[in-house]
Amino acid sequence: MSIINKTNTIKRIGITASILIVLVVFIAGIKMLQIRALSKSGQSNGPPPIAVATQLIQTVEWIDQIQATGTIVPIQGTLLSTQLPGTVESINFESGQDVAVGDILLRLDCRQERAELASANANAELAQINYARAQKLLASKTISQAEFDISAAEAKKATALVEQIKSRIEQKSIRAPFTGSLGIRQIQEGQYLRAGEPVVSLQAVESVYVNFYLSQSAYAYLKEGLTVSVSSDVLGDSVIAGKISAVANEVDVSSRMIEVQATLPNSERRLASGMYVNVLLSLTKKREALVIPQTAIVHTSYGNSVYLSKLDEDGSTYRAKQAAVTLGKRRGDYVEVLSGVTEGSAVVTDGVFKIYPGAALLLEDARAPTSELAPEPNES
Repeated sequence: MSIINKTNTIKRIGITASILIVLVVFIAGIKMLQIRALSKSGQSNGPPPIAVATQLIQTVEWIDQIQATGTIVPIQGTLLSTQLPGTVESINFESGQDVAVGDILLRLDCRQERAELASANANAELAQINYARAQKLLASKTISQAEFDISAAEAKKATALVEQIKSRIEQKSIRAPFTGSLGIRQIQEGQYLRAGEPVVSLQAVESVYVNFYLSQSAYAYLKEGLTVSVSSDVLGDSVIAGKISAVANEVDVSSRMIEVQATLPNSERRLASGMYVNVLLSLTKKREALVIPQTAIVHTSYGNSVYLSKLDEDGSTYRAKQAAVTLGKRRGDYVEVLSGVTEGSAVVTDGVFKIYPGAALLLEDARAPTSELAPEPNES
């Protein structure tokens, strides 16, 4: 009886094992078929397309320009001061007043010098009388030549003393050396001034200079008469045009920069000495140039390149094609392209660093930022 039970048990175990083996083989076969199907599906579909924005390469009117920061300086400017010490007798100007060349601005007390002048004039008159008398006496040989020479020297000495005192009196007056506008008065009437003490600044304001520095690479383009445009926060949206009036004859050895000076009209007096301004200089005339946005450039150690958007042969998918480019001048958001691409091609401007040669592209041109040749900061 026990032998029969053992036999039945072995049969049941064998049947169960067989069923399990069949099930495992069946399930494994199904999984293999599914894996193969997924593999074939993946090979046919490929990686998903990468979203990018493109822009057509275009030709625009191009001017090679360079920007710099400049400082306004007066064409004529000086700090007026006294030549001789003395007490202020009269002040003939107000702070900020316009004056003409030769206007008397200040007088120092010169009563002592005037008294000395009166005495010197009297002595000079007497010396001239003695000189005239000596001429007659010499002609009649009443006096010697030596006595006549002494009389002539005395006359010249008396005349020179008169001129010397007149010069001292003139030096006690301050006149405007040129036409311009005065600054803030630094003295008061009745104040005692030492020699060289500052009185007031005077600057010519109808025209001003702007001094600025440029890289030595611009030296070949610089010449007198070249137009510059000056802007500043004090000018608002307006721009003042001027012309280069001087270029330094040497380059600074430490910075490799060259100093340039331009003359600007300032009849409205919107510019003052010491102001900083932005200077825009056009180095060449207008010309045609092929340009692309600077965001399209891929900079590498072996050169610069861009990605173009090209359709597959079957026309179903846009793919990335890398092209090496030679770049020229930069202006605003754009850079000039000298070689490597042609007008009308679509260049990737947004999403450049996500793609690779041959990558499938999903064009979303509406999301690309606007590029401008003369961008302005957004203050909103």
